[in-house]
This record gives sequence, C-alpha cells and structure tokens, in this order.
Amino acid sequence: MKAIRNLVIPAALAMLGSSAFASTPTCYLGTSYCGSGTEAPGLNNALIQGTTIQTMVTISNAVTSRMTMTGGPRPTASIQRTSMAAGGGQGYSAWGSFGSSSQEDDRTGQESKVEADNTVLGFDYALAPNLVLGLTGSYDDADGNLLKGVGPKLSNKGMSVAPYLGWQINQNLALDASLGWGEGELKMGVGSAKSDRVFGGLNLSYSQWVGNWQIVGKGSYLYAEEKYENSKNAGVVVSGSGVTNKLDQIRVGIQGAYWMGNGVQPYVGLTYVSDQDQSPKPAAGTKFEKDGWVGQVGINFFNASNTIYGGLSYSNESRNNMDNETWTASINFRF
Repeated sequence: MKAIRNLVIPAALAMLGSSAFASTPTCYLGTSYCGSGTEAPGLNNALIQGTTIQTMVTISNAVTSRMTMTGGPRPTASIQRTSMAAGGGQGYSAWGSFGSSSQEDDRTGQESKVEADNTVLGFDYALAPNLVLGLTGSYDDADGNLLKGVGPKLSNKGMSVAPYLGWQINQNLALDASLGWGEGELKMGVGSAKSDRVFGGLNLSYSQWVGNWQIVGKGSYLYAEEKYENSKNAGVVVSGSGVTNKLDQIRVGIQGAYWMGNGVQPYVGLTYVSDQDQSPKPAAGTKFEKDGWVGQVGINFFNASNTIYGGLSYSNESRNNMDNETWTASINFRF
C-alpha cells in the first residue's frame, strides 16, 4: 500500500498543484497559544476527518450504492458513515448528502473539540451499465476549540470539487475512485490563514445478496493534503507560520442490510480505521492512537419506482481518548 501511495499520490499532486483544506498554522493565528505544530495533532486530525475525509467517504458510498445493486430484490449498499442509495444501469443521477460530526480528542493530553457540517452535491451518468462518471461539489463549515472550553475558538470554511469514477467489475465486485482539490480559510482570534488542498480515494467493494439480506465489504485508501499560507495576525503576515497537514488512512469494513419489502432497508456496519501517516506529528514520546473502530446504524428508503432514494445514518468512531459522532442524511434522484 505504501508503494502505491508513494507512486500515485505525488503524481496526482503534480498534476493538480499543491492544495488543501483544514490544518492549524504553527502559532495558531496570533493567539496566546503558540507551538511547534506538533502540539495539537488531535485538532488537525479532527478538522481533516470532518471535511476532506468525510467528503471522500460520502462520494465512495454514493458510487458503491449505485454499482452494487445487482443480484438482490432492491439496490443499496451504504457502508461507512452515510446512507446514500442509488440505482445501477444507464441514466443520470443527481444526489445530495449532509453530514454533521462532532469530534472530541485528548490523545496528546490537550482536549480539543471540533464540530463540522459537510454538504456534498453530486451528478453522474452511466456511460455503460457497468461504468459511471460523475462530479461533486462540497462545502464544509467547522467550529471548535484548541483547548476544549478554555483555548481559543476557531472557525474553518471551505469548498472543493472532485470528479469520480465507478466501475462494476462483475456482479459482486465494484471499484471507485475520486480525485479532488479545493480551498478554505481558517480563523482564530484576530488571525486568519488561507489554504489549498488536494485529496484522493480508492475503494474496492464486494456485495452479496442472500435472500433479502445484503452483505457488503469494502476496503478503502484515502489521502488528504492541506497546505496553509503564512497566517495573518490582525492583517499582518506572520513569516514562517505556514504549515502542511497530511493524513492517509486505510479503512476495512463490513455491513449487513435487510430488505423489508416495503421500501425500507435498515442496516448495521462495523469499519476498522487506521491512520497510516499524519503531519503535523505528535511530539516525541507522546502516545497517539492511530487505529479505531466505526460502528454504523442506518435506514434507507425507496419509492415504488426506484427513482428516488433517501436515507439517514448515525456512526461513532472510537479510539483511545478520541470520539467522533456523525449524523448523515441523503437523497438521490435518478432519471
């Protein structure tokens, strides 16, 4: 996996240019709290999780749902933190997803809390019964505290665009990929910093129907890089305060869904998450849990003609000294 990352990601970055989204500059935008950039990795992690990572997960789930509908009484497969449901075959599809997350983190002994809202709108077309090409636009808005309830408050807003591709290899296997870029601005106290980002995700899913039960497994590799310009303190540029935030992550999950025969399909799932690399890094000697589990529960709804789909879901990601809750609502129109 590292060999693939070292080959593919630099090439993608060279094509798109250096971009990013949500990382906290070294001196935290002119507030009284300054550090080396390694002192609040939990805050950086929470910002990326609620924005760029959430966007990639949402895109993948929308494509997975569309590509794994064959072989059962009804379409759907909504693994990992969203409830997007889509149909397969020829035609256009327009969809939207709204997610709201809250992450509390004290893995370095400094409590931080970030709440992020993420909206993703997508449009795609089935070039062939087994091939989908689409484009998304996303907007996110995050607020939080560097030190929970005590430290300076922050506000981060940003936008991104990402083309995506879905390929149904056979009745059970499907592959999807997305590559995107965007920009944002982080404000804290009297300071601010603009950012650019680039991100990419590759996902392989397997779907199997057994009667009215659908079992879906998915493996994912997600990469996000966020680069901040030097921050401004009351309008004055702070030299050397720029920072690059990176996170690459592996996810492996399984989900079970049951088609009830009346337009309703509830599901539960469990996903293992592992951060392979992160920057800024925790201070030397600091224990920083990189692995966790995400539990999911949700329900999908379909109209009689399968042209309108919707869903609601709740997920909770738990690691040692970190907790991330996410609510998601989605809707899809196929025509």
